[in-house]
Amino acid sequence: MIPPRLSSVFSEALVALAARFEEAGYPLYLVGGSVRDALLDRESEDLDFTTSARPDAIESIGAGWASSSFTAGKEFGTIGLVRSAPRSTGTIRASPTSHSQRAFRRISPVATSP
Repeated sequence: MIPPRLSSVFSEALVALAARFEEAGYPLYLVGGSVRDALLDRESEDLDFTTSARPDAIESIGAGWASSSFTAGKEFGTIGLVRSAPRSTGTIRASPTSHSQRAFRRISPVATSP
């Protein structure tokens, strides 16, 4: 469930991306400054995520969703996905260990009404 205060962050495109990760068997967690900005009622230009999916899996999952991707950080586990829509740019980092994910809230692919 998405907390009401954070619901503005979760566009239909983002919910669709979370569903793609879930269908592939991977969690997707929103992290970083975009969470801070949402809690402070600020707009965020980009979104950062972490997942247990490895970079090749992230590319594969995002291929049908993203209009483009960037892989300059791939050797460090980071893939960028860009979708030609507002609020749909994200950087996804493959988490090296599962324990680092415990502090993050899992994104549910179930859309919420405003």
